[in-house]
Amino acid sequence: MLYSSSMENVVKKTPSSISTRRLFVYAFIAGVLVLFSGELMFRLYDVVTGNEIDRRRQLIREELKQEKYMLTWSPHTGFIPNPGYGNGLMKINEDGYRGRLAPQQKSPGTLRLIALGGSTTMMADLPLEETYPEILRGKLAEYLKPTPVEVINAACNAYTTAESLTRLSLDLVDYEPDYVLIMHVINDLRANWYKGFRSDYSHIFRRPIRFYEETPLGKVSLKISYLCSHSVMCFASMPKGLTRSKQRVMQREKSEIKYPSVKAFQRNLRSMVAISRSVGAKPILATLAISFTPENPPPRETMIEFYRPPNSVEEFTKGLQLHNDAVRELAMETATPLVDIAKIIPPSSKYFVDECHLNALGAKIVAEEFFRVIKTTLPSR
Repeated sequence: MLYSSSMENVVKKTPSSISTRRLFVYAFIAGVLVLFSGELMFRLYDVVTGNEIDRRRQLIREELKQEKYMLTWSPHTGFIPNPGYGNGLMKINEDGYRGRLAPQQKSPGTLRLIALGGSTTMMADLPLEETYPEILRGKLAEYLKPTPVEVINAACNAYTTAESLTRLSLDLVDYEPDYVLIMHVINDLRANWYKGFRSDYSHIFRRPIRFYEETPLGKVSLKISYLCSHSVMCFASMPKGLTRSKQRVMQREKSEIKYPSVKAFQRNLRSMVAISRSVGAKPILATLAISFTPENPPPRETMIEFYRPPNSVEEFTKGLQLHNDAVRELAMETATPLVDIAKIIPPSSKYFVDECHLNALGAKIVAEEFFRVIKTTLPSR
């Protein structure tokens, strides 16, 4: 009876055990199929969008080869130029700015300028001597000889007016600037493409994730998996945990686009003007030029960073115009000198290395215009 009872229990348990094992096998197979489908989907997506993911994977892999990254984490702005970074054209000094190191305490008789902006002012595509802040420094030094002239290029790739305002108020005012040059637009405009707009731009940031740079598995997965690469890029746009999200707003109706960043953009500029004047510096505002028009748009694959379907070149250029108009309006309202770059530099590839970053010729024109405006504010010579 005991033997018979044991056999009966085995018989009763066996089908259940087999079902459980099958369940795990089926779940495993389903998981593999889902991952395979996701990988295939993102590889097809990459082809359709002009190899966007592959380009970003290449950028991340190049950054991972470096001992230092160009940008590093900051508790106030999310990220800043990495002090001591040096790679090719780009070198960051020990204070975290591009260009010559300037002591925080200004020497008597020195004329000091601070340039604020994003990548269009940092100008990472050009040698230091061809950037507009450095050209401007040389022109002023020649004009004011023997007065020493210093320029602190405090711009940073991807900065909006929110980051520049933070750095100006918490750090840069201690450098005792005589002039503060402010040129923003592009990154504030792009804040409209992200979900859940907030006027402090907190909607375009996420918490840092660093598994892909800190573990062998992360590095390998970036090399072989488009699915992993896309997941990483959805949470961080650059290595070292930089946190700008790539989840853009997919506005379904063109009429829904209201460019709410214009108000925040002008508010931040107004604050920078006021802070500059509060420490005895003269602010100078600037508009921004681009290399294309709706009638002469760039190739679609080069515009990935600027709009997503159904957003269009027309909507982008309209938003740019609204932000440039906000700069002009504020310059009039606050009696602040204006360098109207959007009117000075025509939309032509002759002056740009891409859609919005100036080449050496464009930088020279911008420097000359800032020089012309600054001369009008200097004592007669």
